[in-house]
Amino acid sequence: MPSTDLSPFQNRGWTRRGLLTGGAATLAGAAGCSSLVEPRTDDRAEAGPLTVQVPPTLFDAIHLATGVWNANPSPVGDDVIWSKIGTRPAFEERVANHFAREAAVAVDGGRSAPPFRVAVALGEPPETADSILDGTVDVGGIDSSHTPAGPDPERYFGDRIDEIYFHHVGREGWAFIISPALAEAGIDALTPGQIASVYQGEVTNWQALGGPDQEPFVFLGADVTGVDPAYESFLRENDAVPEALGARYGQADEFVTAAAERDNAIGVVQAGGVRIARDRGVPTLDVLVDAERRTVYDEGYPMTDDVYLYTLGEPDTRERAFLDLLSSPFGQHTLVARELLPVEPLAKS
Repeated sequence: MPSTDLSPFQNRGWTRRGLLTGGAATLAGAAGCSSLVEPRTDDRAEAGPLTVQVPPTLFDAIHLATGVWNANPSPVGDDVIWSKIGTRPAFEERVANHFAREAAVAVDGGRSAPPFRVAVALGEPPETADSILDGTVDVGGIDSSHTPAGPDPERYFGDRIDEIYFHHVGREGWAFIISPALAEAGIDALTPGQIASVYQGEVTNWQALGGPDQEPFVFLGADVTGVDPAYESFLRENDAVPEALGARYGQADEFVTAAAERDNAIGVVQAGGVRIARDRGVPTLDVLVDAERRTVYDEGYPMTDDVYLYTLGEPDTRERAFLDLLSSPFGQHTLVARELLPVEPLAKS
């Protein structure tokens, strides 16, 4: 699927209800098949779509999930759609029909005619929280605070936080990756201080950390003025300046290639790039935090935060159906994992 290049909180003229067929349109455009998004004329359309409002960190994953829901493809057909998405779900029902039925929503949908439609839009956290509380938005997401404590929804929901239900979607942020040869040599977990020492240039040979007789090659993401990515915060929190930096990259493929094609590399990759690293045999680096080993999927792993969607009260049947899509193995590993770390570790493909 083509990525959506959006700056944080950039509106581009979209409104909360302005993307009624947005996700399906993305699928249709990619597949070259405009018939996937024919206007709805039945009674269900009059009820309005399920409205979802999220920040940029969640938008691409939710937009793709919305497209799959609204296209309502059959796992045993609709080959054009699945050629763009990849893995098909294990069940045989049309996607939206399957999750709607499981949530006790009436099911009679066909292709591009789900039991109900889903609309997704971008929103700033304060606006999204207010819209959830006043019922304008059914399901919403807010940015994490990128602090060691993780997201702070009480900041936005205030004294009504007890009315809010949390739905864990995945983890956002960045992961450390290393060359496969380093992992095979025993460099598969380091403390934050050891990682910082490598970037600082204090470790000039991997032998100092029990690894091979090689000088480290270290890399980071782009250095963008006015942006404070998690890897820069990590180095700052560990009093490190990346004096030994060998390169900076921008795309997940570049990060993964840098580690895959060298025997001595340590670097970072966006959460969505962990799937690419897994497929190419590039391991993530575990981090020893307070003597406990943390994988990139664990709470407390540096540079990552949990990501939640929120509903006002217990989700109703429509909300539950869409949330179940996101939390299912298909949703987690095929949709969510394109932009975020899924809740459970990805299996090797």
